[in-house]
Amino acid sequence: MIDRNSFAEHFFAAGEVGAHSYSSWMRMAAGVLSPASDSPAYSGANPERLSELLAGEICPEIGVRQEVLKQRLEVLLQNSIAPWHPFTAAHLHTPVLSASLAAEAILTAINQSMDSFDQAPAASVLEQKVIGWLCE
Repeated sequence: MIDRNSFAEHFFAAGEVGAHSYSSWMRMAAGVLSPASDSPAYSGANPERLSELLAGEICPEIGVRQEVLKQRLEVLLQNSIAPWHPFTAAHLHTPVLSASLAAEAILTAINQSMDSFDQAPAASVLEQKVIGWLCE
């Protein structure tokens, strides 16, 4: 049986352990994304080089430590298109609003299912209000 602290270490959960886990992961994500804003529009790596850079087990059975994931994410970001770069033609993908990134983190954390009112009461009412506003 899993104890409450063990659960909270891995999931967005109530209490100090859950809050610390969440904060730690969000700091890691911000730490990886922030330097990416200075990256070139694209590294120029070809598919063969990308395959070498992204070598390794894709989905390890027991997962990986945060530091390992951070290193893998840095490689991914260094070799991705940078839609915020002035030399990137935003024909499909545009820069993302920082407020949208924060909103996405909140939406993902509260994980509301819009299947029925009992699964997302406030979000259901808000959705009706937004639809009414759009209809006007």
